[in-house]
Amino acid sequence: MVTRVARHGHRMAVVMVVAMAITGCAPATAPSMTPLRMQSAAERERDRAECEAYARGRAPSRLEPLREMLLGQGLGVAIGSVVGGIAVGARRGQLQGSVGPNATTDLLIIGSVAALGLVVGTLVGLVRAEGTRQEGTDIFAKVFADCMMERGYR
Repeated sequence: MVTRVARHGHRMAVVMVVAMAITGCAPATAPSMTPLRMQSAAERERDRAECEAYARGRAPSRLEPLREMLLGQGLGVAIGSVVGGIAVGARRGQLQGSVGPNATTDLLIIGSVAALGLVVGTLVGLVRAEGTRQEGTDIFAKVFADCMMERGYR
């Protein structure tokens, strides 16, 4: 049962990384702004491009959500490995007198718990990544709107 969870957990983690790379790091789109003066089409395009560039420079990197997810995965694997090691140590302590240590079983325990840690870490990382992505999108939109308002848009 645990090894089946570990195998499916690995696949799920890979799918989540790919999904985050494709969707979570997509560039933020600038909101529509209405000119308040009689700006020409060329001036509107220039203002929009300059304000977008300025807002992208002020918002967190688009790779920040991916970093958050990978950090969550790494911590999940590390914690899972430690818990697996503790479980192996406890197993060996309980069975020492009757059955000798079995290295294959020990590795399966550690690997299964580490894989479970990867799944949990991925989920935690995705939640954190979504928060970071949303924060970046909000900052981008606010900075862009402020820049455009300074140039005579609403």
